[in-house]
Amino acid sequence: PPGPPCGVGLGLCASTRTLYGSFRSHVRHVAEVDAVLEGTPAHRCGMIQKGDVLISVREAGAKVATLVHNRLDEAKGLITGPAGTEVVLRFTREEAMNKYAQNSFEVMLVREPPSRSPGAAAELGPASAGRVQARVEGGDTIVSVDRVRVEGMPEARLQALFCGPEGSTVDVEVRKKSGYTATVLFPRKPKGYLPGEIHQMLYPSLHPQAKKDLFGLDASRPK
Repeated sequence: PPGPPCGVGLGLCASTRTLYGSFRSHVRHVAEVDAVLEGTPAHRCGMIQKGDVLISVREAGAKVATLVHNRLDEAKGLITGPAGTEVVLRFTREEAMNKYAQNSFEVMLVREPPSRSPGAAAELGPASAGRVQARVEGGDTIVSVDRVRVEGMPEARLQALFCGPEGSTVDVEVRKKSGYTATVLFPRKPKGYLPGEIHQMLYPSLHPQAKKDLFGLDASRPK
């Protein structure tokens, strides 16, 4: 039987790009490279940078590529596949309308199992795709809660994600200093948690009175 799907070591996030023309600008929703995991095919090729925009994905040898726009789940399904197979990704770094696709570039990568390149199968997947750890550790950066990116998230929205039936859990994805991701599982409560309780769980090394808008900050740096 075929093994588990393998990836190439890319972390993507939904983002926007403002493209500039001679007389107008246009905002486009895109899939942006959020991380290139060390030791993976994407890292070893030396061509992909954080902030690059993924335009399309195709199998090696295929003539037609699939545009991904900002559909992360679809992009993951296209990028991952059997170990040893090749996938071709097209990226751009341009912000000018007339050069956005014209100056794009393709990279052909060989999919690898996690045993060869840790984190290669985790790109774009649910938080549970990475390893599971017992708590948020010093140096961790909170990336998402229940697969929702937390940067700039209103406090009420965060509280709602921790609200749920007894026995259910919420996945909190953290990024390690090494660049890999891990998951911390927290129990949900039917009536949810108080804001202070949530901050205590997510940032245990911080003082209880730390300011509330901490998303994207290093948990090892108390305020």
